[in-house]
Amino acid sequence: DGDGVVDLLSGAPGMANTGAVVVLSGKARAPLYTLAGQKTGEAFGATVAPLGDIDRDGRADFVAGAPNLDTAALDVGAARVFSGAAQTLWSDVHQLGLKTSGRQQLTVDVGSAHAGRGYQLFGCISGAHPGVVVQHLPILLNIDWYTEVTMAGANTGPFVGFRGTLDAAGRATAAVVLPASLPVLPDFTLWHVAVVFDAAGLRFATNPTTLRLVH
Repeated sequence: DGDGVVDLLSGAPGMANTGAVVVLSGKARAPLYTLAGQKTGEAFGATVAPLGDIDRDGRADFVAGAPNLDTAALDVGAARVFSGAAQTLWSDVHQLGLKTSGRQQLTVDVGSAHAGRGYQLFGCISGAHPGVVVQHLPILLNIDWYTEVTMAGANTGPFVGFRGTLDAAGRATAAVVLPASLPVLPDFTLWHVAVVFDAAGLRFATNPTTLRLVH
């Protein structure tokens, strides 16, 4: 995060049923952002390792394993390589309870090149991969009924600040706010991304972030 203190990369293979890799601030000792797994039971984050700067962008990159991922065969597994470049959407918490009120704070930070442009947050419950392509822009979000809910309900109810204008630094804040005592539901995970746009069309899509809702 550029604060001069070494940060920590931690695997969490049991998180949110899919597994995750969490980047923790060495200074604040709190999560900076989380990379979620793609499929239930894949145990993403069971192994993590530094790779050095393999893409030569000045940031250290890393690899994370998902040993239980099913592709061509059962539990064939996979290794995913990630850029160490800064995330453009992150949250302060990654899990809330369904029986109590709670709030997940979201921060959009896409840089001053996008200052003054509009942004919209979208969500889904069906994961970030393979995602969709809209106006030639890859968006790591699978379209489902919750996507439509977040589009129609932006800035109302639980979707605080889901649509607006980026400030001079290309930043904005939003939140998912849960009331107490939601209807009886099984545990599930929400994915959210932010899309930046102007009069000419879509300009940028952030990384996805997750929110696990549990009893």
